[in-house]
Amino acid sequence: MHQNPTSGLRALLPAGLICAMGLIVALSAAMPASSTSVVGPRDRMIAAVFPPWWDDGAVLGAAASTGLPIVRAGGTGSVLVVASPSGASDKLLSEAGALLLLDPLSMSGCLSLRKT
Repeated sequence: MHQNPTSGLRALLPAGLICAMGLIVALSAAMPASSTSVVGPRDRMIAAVFPPWWDDGAVLGAAASTGLPIVRAGGTGSVLVVASPSGASDKLLSEAGALLLLDPLSMSGCLSLRKT
C-alpha cells in the first residue's frame, strides 16, 4: 500500500505552528525595554504578535490601522509593541489580526540568565 507523502506533512502542521509561535514569543522576550514620548504614564504596553507569514508592511499596516501608538518593533518582524491607553486596545489589535497579545515586560523576565 502506497501512502501519500503530503498526508504526513499535514499531520505535522499543528506541531510546526506551535513551534513557530513559541519561537516568536521567545525572540520577542529578548526585546529591550524602553520608553518614548508617545507613551503616557498610565498606558500599558502590549506586545502584539501578528501572523509570522505576514511581511513587515502588512504588520505595520495592521498595527497602524488600530490608531494605537507603536512604541517599538519586537524580536521578529511580526511582533510590535504598542501603547494601550484603554481596555478597548485588546479588541482593536485582535480585529487587526494579532494572534497573541502579551506583556513585553513580563516576558523579558522569562529568559533571564542571571541566577537569583
